[in-house]
Amino acid sequence: MRPQQNSYKIILLISIGLIVALALLLNDSMILIFPLFLLIWMFFPNHVEEADWSKNKSFIFYLIIGTIVGLITELFAILNNLSKPPEERILFHPDPAINIVLAIFYYFPIFFFAAIILHKYKMTEINVFLIGGIYGICTEQMFQILLSFNLILWFYVFLVYGSFITIPYTIFKNRLNNFDLKEINKLKSMIILFIALLLGFIGAFLLMGIAWILLGLPLV
Repeated sequence: MRPQQNSYKIILLISIGLIVALALLLNDSMILIFPLFLLIWMFFPNHVEEADWSKNKSFIFYLIIGTIVGLITELFAILNNLSKPPEERILFHPDPAINIVLAIFYYFPIFFFAAIILHKYKMTEINVFLIGGIYGICTEQMFQILLSFNLILWFYVFLVYGSFITIPYTIFKNRLNNFDLKEINKLKSMIILFIALLLGFIGAFLLMGIAWILLGLPLV
């Protein structure tokens, strides 16, 4: 490894350590998804995967990995809220176990629609991160974050959403490059991905509503 690459990784590792230390100091576990993204981005093998997977197989595994990453993000959210009384918890449901079940129905359609687009169009990590972050600002807490016009909150949500939405892409990017993906204007591809995430958002709450009823949870 070249000295310049070593220095680059050392700086990133120090940055990750500082972010983790700050998260622990502020008792904020949600932001830990960002250093997790940085670690995966840094250390995930940078080689082109052998083209032994079909698009369908890649799609299925992308969906599984994406949902798992979403659930890890949700675990961070639960840790963030455990010290609060149930009525003040910012979760799908104040009970952690029920919240995790509902979270499956939230993250699955998000990554389903994202996987469709990312298996059709060429993207970059930066573009996926940007759109993931913007999507988070627009939809988090049912648009309350967007309407708060709080730039600090916007940046915080941008890092969280950008990270968990980009992690599966970082893991699969070399394999995706083996497929014959369509190249279109970057802005157009980003808009398409954003629309896909919004469709996932709508689908998520439809599925969560069904799950809510099947779990026998009160409607009001």
